Amino acid sequence: MSERIYTGRWTDWTYGSIMGDNLTLQSSNATYLISFIATFDVWVGSAAWDLIAFVLHQSMTVREPRNGAAHQTQVALRNSSTPLTFIRNAIFIGWAWRKHSWIITLRTWTLAIAPIVLAILFVAAGIASSQIASIENVLLEGGDCGLVNPDIASQLDTIQVRQSQAYQDGMRMSLSNSYAQECYPNPLVSQESRVNNSDISDLTCQGYATVALNYTTSIADCPLNQACATPALQLDTGYLDSHLDFGLNQPQENRVLFRKVTTCAPLKTAGYSDNAFNTVDGFGDVAVYSYGNNSYQPTRFGATQGIPSADATFVYSKNIYSSAQTAYYMLVASTMMQGANGPLFSPAPGLSTDATKPMSLVFLANRAFYDGIVNDPWFDATSPIGSTANGDVAYALYENNSPGAVMGCTEQLQICNPNAKSSNNCTDLDSWASWGDFTAYYKGGNISALVDIGLNDMQMTTAMMLQDAAIGGTVWNVVDQLGYKALVASSYVSQQETFWSAALPDNQWQIEVANWFAIGLAHTQRLFIANYRKPSTKALMNQWQPFPSNAISEIAFCSSQKVHSASYTTFSVVGLGLNFGIGAIILIVGYLLPFMVPRLQLRRARKKGKLQRVAYEAMGIGTWTRKESTVPVTTELEAVESSSSLLIASSLRGRRRQVGEEMVGNSSLSSSTMLSRYEAPLLPKSSRHENEDEG
Repeated sequence: MSERIYTGRWTDWTYGSIMGDNLTLQSSNATYLISFIATFDVWVGSAAWDLIAFVLHQSMTVREPRNGAAHQTQVALRNSSTPLTFIRNAIFIGWAWRKHSWIITLRTWTLAIAPIVLAILFVAAGIASSQIASIENVLLEGGDCGLVNPDIASQLDTIQVRQSQAYQDGMRMSLSNSYAQECYPNPLVSQESRVNNSDISDLTCQGYATVALNYTTSIADCPLNQACATPALQLDTGYLDSHLDFGLNQPQENRVLFRKVTTCAPLKTAGYSDNAFNTVDGFGDVAVYSYGNNSYQPTRFGATQGIPSADATFVYSKNIYSSAQTAYYMLVASTMMQGANGPLFSPAPGLSTDATKPMSLVFLANRAFYDGIVNDPWFDATSPIGSTANGDVAYALYENNSPGAVMGCTEQLQICNPNAKSSNNCTDLDSWASWGDFTAYYKGGNISALVDIGLNDMQMTTAMMLQDAAIGGTVWNVVDQLGYKALVASSYVSQQETFWSAALPDNQWQIEVANWFAIGLAHTQRLFIANYRKPSTKALMNQWQPFPSNAISEIAFCSSQKVHSASYTTFSVVGLGLNFGIGAIILIVGYLLPFMVPRLQLRRARKKGKLQRVAYEAMGIGTWTRKESTVPVTTELEAVESSSSLLIASSLRGRRRQVGEEMVGNSSLSSSTMLSRYEAPLLPKSSRHENEDEG
């Protein structure tokens, strides 16, 4: 894609307004963000392990004596820089203590579950964070959007302009042909003959929102009354979504469904062809095919100037073989599509009576010689003409049984409104341009068929632009611009000088039709983006004008087109937010918890020291200062003897009120409970005896 890419935030409506919030950066700038994300995640992972190690370490810190394995585990927690390091150390510690107790071993190994889970979580988080960045979808800028002004174009209709237009159209079709060969596998080619070009396709099939539009094939009745030589092949895209399939990034209420149906079959030549003689140039026999009248002149091959043109569709000189410069295949098409002075082609009476199925005719002039019999009804080469040798192997050669062959195709389009609440939500499966011309619609023309199915302005613009793109991808347009290059059979020819070809499959005509259809779909994808962008040449720019500011739906169309680009990277804003948000929480908690826990423990210790001081004062022991601090002290160095907690508790029974009054609101712990955790002082001997007497 050569169009300019939008950089900044935008919404991918595939995922909604929240999950579809995206940020697109040039790949050079995105590299810095990706590097920062990777560094940040490593930082967060390290902080998460430090946090878990701290919590486990603190959970193992108790007053009761513990075995050596517990202390060794705490040391391992304190000194293991990564989860894997601790897992290894825990395994070693547990294994070393197994002879003393398997319970110790299992308890130690159980602690390794937390770092294992953490490692798994961060591996998963790493995979998830890699999905934050994607090159799949980017958005085109909408500034270079407009259309050819027909009033200006009529004044600037020069040879240079026509040459520029032909060159642009030809280049676009050639690119679409290449894209179709790489990215649209032909469903009618046998598995044995299919070429594996995935190594090329992975590199080239990157441009559009959908690599290849889906379609199905089936056998159908002849679309041209009884003129078909075989049952017809029908190709049907089904209903393609303007957003999901064509990449027009719009919410559900602005989407439309598009369908294209093409039906083709080889036509009978008996009753529609005749022989004539070129009396002017003297080149002999000429074959005349009369399936209808071209509005200008029939399509001629070779020296046919002396042949009358009335009711002739194709005129072909049988002596064209005398020219060694002529290609081995010649392919041309004629169509019923409307021109400036009416239809370019009018079918013969009885050939087609259904106006909703405009007909295209494809004429094949076949000069190839095949190294085997070709039973395909369109290429039809069963007439032997001798043999050729390839090394020591001789091959019989066969040529086509008639000077030319004709394929008849009908093509129909349909638009549906997926949001319509009534059953009347689709147009009829109808002919090309059946809804009118986009230029006329842009100038305010009413498209009644589209209005009837309830399309809003954005849907209407989308439908008209899809129709314009689809017309560019018709069989007639594909064959008209590519000529014999549109034939898959051309790839079977190995020597152009002698027109030698490998024999073709019996269903070669079906393979060719599927190929034209695929090229047409690829070209529709291209034109859906390119039709209303700035032209590629200065000559065409002179008749092009941008959409005015009040053309809201047209501007929205051009600024809503998604494509793929390897030069840009799109990030999920929600993904970035979650990554940085959760990471920030882990970093903050990991920093604050080791900082706050010692202070909370200090505060708790301060309450215990105060409780001990109150107990001493209740017994009249010592004169205390720094009463509210963590460590109260006596005013003078005094020797305080220890006693049992039980004796202290007994001496406090008569003083509960004093202790209770002073401790209300200061601690939820009882004095007896608190004193049981500390060594109780001994009372003076006199006091001790008094208490014993009281007991």
